[in-house]
Amino acid sequence: MKSPFHAWLPKPLIPLGVLILLMPTLALSGVYPANTADMVGGLGTLSEYFMMANYAATIGMFCAYPIMLKVKGYWNSRTILLVSFTATLLLSVVCAETTYPEVIVAASLLIGFFKMFAMIELIIPIMFMISPGGDRARFYTFFYPISIGIGQVSAYVTAFISYEYGWSYVYYVMVIASLVCLAFTLLLYHNDPLEKQIPIENIDGLSLLLLSVSLMLANYVLCFARYENWSDSLLIQGASIGFIITLLGFVSRQNSLTHPLLDLSVLKSKNVRLALFLIFVMGIFFASSSLQSAITSGILRYDAMTSAQLNLWMLPGVFLGGVICFIWFNYQGGFKGIILLGFAAFTLYHVILYLTVSPDMGLQDFHIALIAKGLGMILLFVGLGLYQANKMTMVGMINSGALMIAIRSFVGPALFSAVYAFALYQGQQQHLVDLAGKMDALDPQVTARYMAAPQSGLSQGTEVAQIMGARALSGSVQVQAILVTVKEWMGFISIAGFVTLAFVSLRSFQPVNKRRLVNLRRRWRRLALIPYPIP
Repeated sequence: MKSPFHAWLPKPLIPLGVLILLMPTLALSGVYPANTADMVGGLGTLSEYFMMANYAATIGMFCAYPIMLKVKGYWNSRTILLVSFTATLLLSVVCAETTYPEVIVAASLLIGFFKMFAMIELIIPIMFMISPGGDRARFYTFFYPISIGIGQVSAYVTAFISYEYGWSYVYYVMVIASLVCLAFTLLLYHNDPLEKQIPIENIDGLSLLLLSVSLMLANYVLCFARYENWSDSLLIQGASIGFIITLLGFVSRQNSLTHPLLDLSVLKSKNVRLALFLIFVMGIFFASSSLQSAITSGILRYDAMTSAQLNLWMLPGVFLGGVICFIWFNYQGGFKGIILLGFAAFTLYHVILYLTVSPDMGLQDFHIALIAKGLGMILLFVGLGLYQANKMTMVGMINSGALMIAIRSFVGPALFSAVYAFALYQGQQQHLVDLAGKMDALDPQVTARYMAAPQSGLSQGTEVAQIMGARALSGSVQVQAILVTVKEWMGFISIAGFVTLAFVSLRSFQPVNKRRLVNLRRRWRRLALIPYPIP
């Protein structure tokens, strides 16, 4: 099969060029979490819109996943990349110029959709460059650290750009990055037609519509439920009913079609069911980033750039996890051990924060915890991904991989983020009332804090000094309320971690089928839609 790259290109330049294309592709998004606070202030709207836009990009990627091989079998790599990068460029301009958050949500959905096509065009050649024999374990242990590392670095870069110049400039930088990607695509990829073009057929548009509408309705419910007061809101009620109806319609249609958009029969596999359940459970630990943000922004008052810089401490754990996975699967270690290590690392992260969270924490107090979090992330991404793919056909891996993306990047994090947001709000209010009720003017600590603040305001009068003292007390109580709530939930999540470790310990996992993993290349080549190997 013919390579998609120009024949005159020196072979050593191809991996470098593909890597240059991959870096901005992984960073592309409709919303960049590091500059969300600036967008909320700049547009004067709710943060829930941008949370919804962030998950909408994942939904777009999920919706593209079932049809990407059909598209790849009809158009060559150059055409797919040019269309994808042009679409993301135009949508980034829309996000930068619009003043309507609803437009950003819709644009994020489309950015995720087109981004998926570009990613698969870049991931497949990288997979065979990293592992010429098609060893999926080897590929995962190299690719996941690279992709997660690029994500963390891009978060810091976008926070820096937003802090120095403004949130809209982040999109303009991504426009420039898309232009660079277009130029490299023209340089690297030829425009020759495919040797065997497969007509696009059996793409059920109604199924795709039902799937996207269902997930976006669920996205709205999970992001706006707390703001709308949960089930008391008619909008939340209507969106919940609409989600159930469209989801049932989608599932029913897949079961009735000869060629379904997403083959749900993969759920009959024990591996897939257990892996998806554990990936969902992983959302309990993955979504606790909001609790860490409550510490850094609500208690320590760090800005977005400092928080993004702090999260870079996940990178040592990520790369350490890649080394562990490489050694582990190279010596045919079992799935249970790597999954146990992953959940143990996540549990350690929460235990450390539970024990150390306080108003006088410093950046150094997060370092070991974040290294453990990065380690747990990569171990579970690799371990659960390989376990799900073990003994699966290539078509089965594609369908189960789509479900894995949906649960890992949307369902789990969105659901538990909503739970934590509600818990933080309710817990903070409850502890605020409890702490305020215990304040006594005869308490020396209360009196000292009340009298310390007004000293600078005495020159402005007694009334101003009293107001400043009351504000100082109120601020102190609010910080304590956040602190107690976060500490409680870090404890609850730590307990959930130990329960998960016990569950995994008692489960039996099938051994690694090394031969099936190594023969991944052969299984890819059985799909005539993939014009590879790479020279």
